[in-house]
Amino acid sequence: MSIRTWVSKFLLAMVFCGAVSVVAQEEATQATQHDGSWFIGGGYLGLDSEVTDPQGVGSGGFVLDMGYTGIVNNNFRYSVGFYLPFLSDDDSFNQRVEDQFGSRSTESSDISAMGVLGELGYQHALNEKTSFSLSAGFRTLSADREIASCSNCMSEGLNLAGGGYLRPAIVFHGETVDVEIAAMTFLSGDMTNGFMVNVLF
Repeated sequence: MSIRTWVSKFLLAMVFCGAVSVVAQEEATQATQHDGSWFIGGGYLGLDSEVTDPQGVGSGGFVLDMGYTGIVNNNFRYSVGFYLPFLSDDDSFNQRVEDQFGSRSTESSDISAMGVLGELGYQHALNEKTSFSLSAGFRTLSADREIASCSNCMSEGLNLAGGGYLRPAIVFHGETVDVEIAAMTFLSGDMTNGFMVNVLF
């Protein structure tokens, strides 16, 4: 097992254990309190060019996140959701297609990608309007080269792996919505780094 894999697992385990410890201590002294918000946001997701270049895939692009974030006892934080990375197809193929009305045309392929995400961590209030959080997360990633809305066209599965990451973030609390600015540093898989701006409501 490589040093990078050991470091990845160690850091993820430390964040997880710290979050579980905080929750256990607080639950021993008070009843569980839970707050939650839906979130949606956008940002940038980078990928390892050594993996993407041979497959003709762009090494990064815009990403759309959607999901739910929960806060337990004001400190323990978790998030679940899914995301859509928009990656450029640098090795697209063309194919003649026929629609339901019999009209023929030539269409080009695009990269279709998506994944699910899960995060676990700790959030600390800096003041009434601002909080800081540190989470460990994991994102799956599935991607194909295909022609959209074509049932009998060629398609190609791409070898892109999801992975674990650390995610520090600053949350600005408003009266009706919160705004979160987060960075991601990946410790495994084919994604490298990223940042997100989310709206929580």
